[in-house]
Amino acid sequence: MSSPINFVVYSYRSRPDPDKLFTTSYFDVFIPQTSPWWDYWGPAAQFTGVKNGTTSGGWFEGWCFDPFKSISSGTSYNWNVYSPYEPGLLPGGGYNAGNLDSINWLLNLDLSTTGRDINYGEVQSAIWNMLWGGALITTGSDITQRGPVSSADVTYLIGRSTSEGNGFVPDVEQGHIITALLYPSSGSSQPVLIEVPTAALGDFVWHDVDADGIQDAGEAGINGATVVLWRDLDNDGLYDGGSEKLAQTLTFNKDGQDGYYAFKGLLPGLEYQVLFETPAGFNAVSPRQAGGDPALDSDGPVSDPVILTAGEFDRTIDSGFYVRPENAALGDRVWEDKDADGVQDAGELGIAGVTVNLYDCITNALVGSTFTDIN
Repeated sequence: MSSPINFVVYSYRSRPDPDKLFTTSYFDVFIPQTSPWWDYWGPAAQFTGVKNGTTSGGWFEGWCFDPFKSISSGTSYNWNVYSPYEPGLLPGGGYNAGNLDSINWLLNLDLSTTGRDINYGEVQSAIWNMLWGGALITTGSDITQRGPVSSADVTYLIGRSTSEGNGFVPDVEQGHIITALLYPSSGSSQPVLIEVPTAALGDFVWHDVDADGIQDAGEAGINGATVVLWRDLDNDGLYDGGSEKLAQTLTFNKDGQDGYYAFKGLLPGLEYQVLFETPAGFNAVSPRQAGGDPALDSDGPVSDPVILTAGEFDRTIDSGFYVRPENAALGDRVWEDKDADGVQDAGELGIAGVTVNLYDCITNALVGSTFTDIN
C-alpha cells in the first residue's frame, strides 16, 4: 500500500499556459511525481489526473484561496493537504468553510451551459467572495488576463453555486472533481485549491448465515446498519471518535440489493478507515478477510486503512454479521450400543468417564472439555 499524502511540495505558473492543462483556471499547480525526495515527502501519483480524465504528469488546475496573500510563479512551496469535506480538520480561520461545497459544485459546472461568456477570472472572483465575503473583486492584472471580470457574471455564479451547490458532494460515478486544499505549513503564503478526480468507497453489510466470512449466494444484506468513516489522526490504531469521525451512514436497499452503503466525495491520497457497528438482532461479526477474495470477504468490525487513487471507487469494504447462540447448551449420552444399530435401546447402559471435547466450527479451536458421568 502506498503512503498517504499529508504534505506536498508544489510550484505554479500563472495563466495562460497553453503547454499545460486543458480547461481554464486561475493558474496551474505542479506537484512533482518523481524526485530524490519522493519517498519522504510523498507527493505521489494518487493526484494524477485532471477534470477531463487526461493524465497531467503532475500539473493540476489551481485556484487562489485567499485574495489577500501573494504567491510567486516558479517558486516551490511546502504545503499540507486537506479535504474540503472534513470541516473539523480545516486549518486557519476567517473564511466561510461552509461554502466549500458550493465551490466544488461550481468547479464541476459545465460553464458552456450557462448561456454566458464566463471566464476564469469571474470564477476566481466568485470563489473569493464565497470564502471571504465583502465587495466583489473584479480588477487586477492576473484576474483579467482572459478578459474583463463582469460583476453581473460573478453575482450569477455566486447565486447559482450557493443555492444549487448547497450540500453538494462530488460523485465519482458522475466523473466529478474534488478540490484539495493545499495550506502552508508555515509562513503567510497563499493557500491553493487544486482540482483532483474524486474518489469513493463502500459496498455491503450482510447476514453471514454460515459465519464463514464469505458472501455466499443467498445471504441477504442487512438494512439499517450503522457504518462510520474515520481517519486515525493520532496514529494510535484506535477509533477515538471526535474529530476522527468524518461521516456516518445507514445501509439501505439500492437497485434491489439490501445492505448497501457508500461514502462519496473522498479526497484521493488521504488515509481512510471504516467502522461497522453490530446491527440490531445480531451479536457476532464475521471472521476477517477469509477466502482470499477482497470483493467477497468481511473487513469488519474495523477495516484496514484505505488510500484511494484519483477516480477510484473501492467496492471491497464489506462486513458480515451473524447470530451466535448465547446461554445455550448441548449434550446427551454416551452409551454402549450392544446391537450396533445406532439407537439407544432399553437396557443399553451409559459409559462413564469418556472425554467429550467441544470445538469452534469456524476456527477449530478447542472451546472446552468434559467427562461423561455414570448415567
